[in-house]
Amino acid sequence: MKRGILTGRRDKIKTGFLIGLFAIGWALLFFLVTAGLRDLKAVNLVFGGLVSASLFMVLFFVRSGWREPAASFRRLLNDLAEDGERGTFAVFTVGLWLAFAFQIVKRYTAAPSGADTIFFLAAAPVIALAFAAWSGDKARWGRRLGLLAALAGGAMIVANWELPSSFAPFAIFPVEELWLLAAATGLAMFAAAGRRLVKRRDPIILLAAALWIVTPLDAVVWVLSGGLTSAAAVSSSGWLLAVIIGVFGLALPFLALLTATRRVPAALTLTGASIMPLLATALIVLERAFGYAYLPAPFGWLPVTAGAIVLVAGVTAAWLS
Repeated sequence: MKRGILTGRRDKIKTGFLIGLFAIGWALLFFLVTAGLRDLKAVNLVFGGLVSASLFMVLFFVRSGWREPAASFRRLLNDLAEDGERGTFAVFTVGLWLAFAFQIVKRYTAAPSGADTIFFLAAAPVIALAFAAWSGDKARWGRRLGLLAALAGGAMIVANWELPSSFAPFAIFPVEELWLLAAATGLAMFAAAGRRLVKRRDPIILLAAALWIVTPLDAVVWVLSGGLTSAAAVSSSGWLLAVIIGVFGLALPFLALLTATRRVPAALTLTGASIMPLLATALIVLERAFGYAYLPAPFGWLPVTAGAIVLVAGVTAAWLS
């Protein structure tokens, strides 16, 4: 059996839990950002990134000892240099930045549909497959077709959240849609490079180092996007929501994703992104059951149900192949 594919029942349960945690965390991130858009805008993501980076730094201190954080970082850098993996760490960091920064730009524009955001994130496993094929690690046809089917099922779901014209990748807002494609590519880069780096290294240390590089860069994007003018208008509840997003929408999902890549290929790990359209739809149903209407309402339940069936079948086929 191929290296990295799960063999034991315990490994399967643990990895499934990690991928599910990643998927739920990012679906929650989508919901919280969309629901709180009027109040907090993109400032929540920059501040949430700082919260996330700080949390990993505290965990890093606990792991490495309060008196030796600098020495631990030097050991990490020396280790990467000795293994010739500084370039891999650079790809890992850039991928994390792209997967994060797109939210800042996207959430400053109210016109584009949230459906496009979900669709492009769901494309990350297919992009990861392309990366693997480019490096010589070709997947079986069952996995390729399964992930493509999952993406098609996700498109069927999100295309029926709003009016059909609202879901039009590249047609109406090409520049912002390219940002979303870059974000999906970044997520695939993060998982693919992380799989190589995390085999012998602590994921908490890797994330702590990468986030403290990424977050200041995101702050620059935020300022250039006009963030300073809106920060003063954010309420106390908006800042609290930013803390929740930093912990449950960013820190835990990224840690879960990176830890899961130790056991399975990046494309399979990213099936957590594939099922986001299904989870986001479940959140829509749940919020309406409680009388809220923050997210767009599906207007065609038959195609949404058909898309869910295709999505689940595709993800299942990808894992079984």
